[in-house]
Amino acid sequence: MLTIGLCDDDLNFIEELHTFLHNYMKNVSDWQPRIYHSGDEILADISHHTFDCNLLFIDIIMPGTNGIEIAKYIYEHHIDTDIIFTTSSKEHIYECYRYHSFSYLLKPLSVTTAENELNRYFSEIAKAPKCLNISIKNVHHRIPLRSILYLESDCRKVIIHTPSRDYEYYQRLDHLEAILKDSGFVRCHKSYLIPESRLTSYQSGKVMIGDIEIPVSNRYKGDMEQLFSDTVSSASVLPDGCQVTRSLSQNRGITGALVCTKGAYLGSIIRFFADCEITLGRDGTACDVVINLAQISRKHCSILYHSESNTYEITDYSHNGTFLTDEERMTKNKPYHLKPGTAISFGNADTVYRLI
Repeated sequence: MLTIGLCDDDLNFIEELHTFLHNYMKNVSDWQPRIYHSGDEILADISHHTFDCNLLFIDIIMPGTNGIEIAKYIYEHHIDTDIIFTTSSKEHIYECYRYHSFSYLLKPLSVTTAENELNRYFSEIAKAPKCLNISIKNVHHRIPLRSILYLESDCRKVIIHTPSRDYEYYQRLDHLEAILKDSGFVRCHKSYLIPESRLTSYQSGKVMIGDIEIPVSNRYKGDMEQLFSDTVSSASVLPDGCQVTRSLSQNRGITGALVCTKGAYLGSIIRFFADCEITLGRDGTACDVVINLAQISRKHCSILYHSESNTYEITDYSHNGTFLTDEERMTKNKPYHLKPGTAISFGNADTVYRLI
């Protein structure tokens, strides 16, 4: 059951949006609405630990706490929900996307546009990896569950082993076991918690994760034998505190994005997975992302997001050019390394995008 929040001080729009969602969601999933008439009502639910929206539609301009302030609060407090703005304002697009909102729909609501954005949302949420969120010395880390090799207890600390690095912090393995048990993680020893999907073989007294040998104590021997005789499956879980997150907003730490802040594609967002190059242009057979405008070349440019440095590598291939914030035209076939916040335009200044 999905819970979808609708927050707007316009009662007529709330009714319109509810009718649209009722018609759309009957073909997607069971759902229930959560109606809010102000941002302050959302903050009250959050403070009372009763806010459980998977997805939140919210206006920007409202009495009291506005929609942007709500998005900022949700983002900074790592609240596991996604946001779609529904507003008559065109002025806050980039600011909203800074807080990892999913989409920006302009009023009056276009049913076709809203359906397309929800189709895209449910497609992305189905593909997104779930992450374990932890804090080490006030630094927040999102660890994709599929990257975890195993978890190890060392006195009062837990070490989370992944292929790229280990995360060590103060926590009880019992606590993590409770959080991860419904996500395909099992206990094989008082000091080890392992993902079922990583197990490659079992012999009496040990399991293998590739070439890593993990001991199995007598207490868990029967569980391991049963595990290897059954078909393994996993599901999601969302407890409080140290948590596994399901939302795109909380699990988007390793992605970049390009948001249209002016022009025909106003409010649209193009996302980039880490270290995966995509091409933009008018020709769908030659490009990963199609921008169907006259000034766009068949293959206009490529963009590569570098997650380690949080920078973008952009190379222009076009006839009409790609331009930077100060109207500087990029040299064709020359890679440019740009920081988040940089505005770029393709062909002319009629359509402007900004890197997040």
